[in-house]
Amino acid sequence: RGAIEIYERIAREFTPDRPLAAKALVQLGQCYEKLGSTEAERAYRRVVREYADQNELVARAQSRLAALQRAARAAEEVNVTTRRVWSGLNAGAHSPTPDGKHLIWGDMQGSMNLAVREVATAKTRYLTHDARYTPTWALAYSGRVSPDGEWVAHGYAEQDQGGSLRVVGLDGENLRELMREKGCWVQPHGWTSDSKQIVARWDCWSEANPEGTFKTALVSASNGTMRVVHELPNERYGWPLSFSPDDRYLVFGGPAEQEDENTDIWLLPLDGTAPVPLVRHPANDRLLGWVPGTDQVLFLSDRDGTWDLWAVSVRDGATAEPPRKIQRDMGEVNALGFSDSGSLFYSIFTRWFTTSIAPFDVATGSADLESATPLLGSNRNPQWSPDGQYLAFVTESDLTEGKLGGLNIRHLPTGKQREVATHLGVRYLEDWSPDGRSILVFAWDETEKSPAYDGALYAVDVATGEATRVLEYPTVIEWPRGSWANWSRNGDAIIYSLRSDRARHGRLVRRDLGSGEERELYRDSLLVPRPLERSHDGRQLLFAVQDSLNAIPIGGLAVLDLESGAARRIVASWDSTSHPELSAQWTPDGEYVLFTQPMGLEKDSRTEVFRVPAGGGEREHLWTFGEGKWGSWIELSPDGKQIALTTYTQENEVWVMEGLREVLERR
Repeated sequence: RGAIEIYERIAREFTPDRPLAAKALVQLGQCYEKLGSTEAERAYRRVVREYADQNELVARAQSRLAALQRAARAAEEVNVTTRRVWSGLNAGAHSPTPDGKHLIWGDMQGSMNLAVREVATAKTRYLTHDARYTPTWALAYSGRVSPDGEWVAHGYAEQDQGGSLRVVGLDGENLRELMREKGCWVQPHGWTSDSKQIVARWDCWSEANPEGTFKTALVSASNGTMRVVHELPNERYGWPLSFSPDDRYLVFGGPAEQEDENTDIWLLPLDGTAPVPLVRHPANDRLLGWVPGTDQVLFLSDRDGTWDLWAVSVRDGATAEPPRKIQRDMGEVNALGFSDSGSLFYSIFTRWFTTSIAPFDVATGSADLESATPLLGSNRNPQWSPDGQYLAFVTESDLTEGKLGGLNIRHLPTGKQREVATHLGVRYLEDWSPDGRSILVFAWDETEKSPAYDGALYAVDVATGEATRVLEYPTVIEWPRGSWANWSRNGDAIIYSLRSDRARHGRLVRRDLGSGEERELYRDSLLVPRPLERSHDGRQLLFAVQDSLNAIPIGGLAVLDLESGAARRIVASWDSTSHPELSAQWTPDGEYVLFTQPMGLEKDSRTEVFRVPAGGGEREHLWTFGEGKWGSWIELSPDGKQIALTTYTQENEVWVMEGLREVLERR
């Protein structure tokens, strides 16, 4: 929806630039397609009618019009329908009930408990009541309903207590723990058709085995006895899991080779024999599940360039005929499960970053939000060059969950923009070097094939785009949020933070880039990795602290004197109802620190901006922005005359595809 607004404005305001306006209309049509809107056809017809001189774009528009017409005819023939049944930040559904009338979901933005939601009325009631954020966190997750509709199996994890598999009645009564194992995450995937056994994954780590062990097991729903049916080579292998209707087989996803990025579909007989490949293809094939009451397994595949819906027949433990395409361009959806009627419930996650540049008055601390100029696209992590002439930021071209972004640099006086180090997928943009020649990024090198590789800190040359690995990401730290980095004052070293919840401490470390020698600057159990911000004179470092070791609340801000090693708190604890997505900035004269405090959730969310004297004292509220956004951040220019504002929106949607069984029978 955000992209639609942008493309409509381009098509409206840039009509003299015919190639640009036509391209905007094509992009507009593609956006409407993703929403299932008939407005897509109108956009494509405008290209054909009004921009006949743009041959390539007209051909693309005609191609999409033909595809939409074919899809409409096919849908009419086989009566496949899709409809959205829930949307919003908290629409985190896990699975449907067998009758398709309710959804099991996790209240991840609130209590962390499991709940059940009636699809028709949106009425909600909780199934568990012992999950929590504080004083020690506990999480209920992965709810799966038994075929008789009476029980919900789910995982449960507590801080320092390990993971467990539990069942609770769909009425919220008779909660029972079936088994628990320290150091493990237990994730149920389904039930046998008689509702007597649960299939679940055990992912376990320990000091003796930091690489982890992974297994699939059948667990008795009555007494918790377990039978391991499959030892898994790694955590990417063996999920999701789905039973055949006769309970003789499990179907699951996994790569053909451990180093392979793409996955295939496998069949596991439950008689003790080894798994066999069901769908093998060089493309990426992702399991959706076994359609109830049929011999059909559904999966997504990108073998034809888009994520299409495919089906394969399975008889007597083998493929009965070649896979066949059911629906084109379904997208990277997350399967939630099937109702007894064969309707597929699935979810879609989207996110969008909006970055704007606004005038700023450093004397009063006020920003002219009405005069803010947006950057087109989904852009995050803006960082000013030392001379204020350039803005670097991360652009996300694919807005689905977990995608990494490209590093872009914009020359502000001319508006010229370019992407550098295109082989890097950037998680976080950290800091410009003092001389403005390099940028620090935590990123993933797409050319790196080592199985031990887990991302690294790189210094990217602004002129050439060459990326030099500065720091391997420490394996003991929770990637990607466990570290933050800054250049030293002279650019001959980096200062990075390490936060390990397992080790119960945080550290600030200085690493000499020439010798590789490291020196610990600061250690505290209350250190938070972000923000990490060097003062303009390079003598002090700003960082955040917590009042406890729990995930929230964040406690305040502290300053480390890099020469003496002394640290002092400049902002004491604040309201624990905030969540930890904050940012903090020094003013150019070093007199003040600006910082943000996100507040609220869902529609009530907003970001408050404050400033506090750098020496400590009373904080002063300045202004509010980002109303209704999940998160918001600020980045002040070196001269203090401009401020970059970033807001973040995310949304979950739950859809149901109906008529699948009829489609499969006809084809």
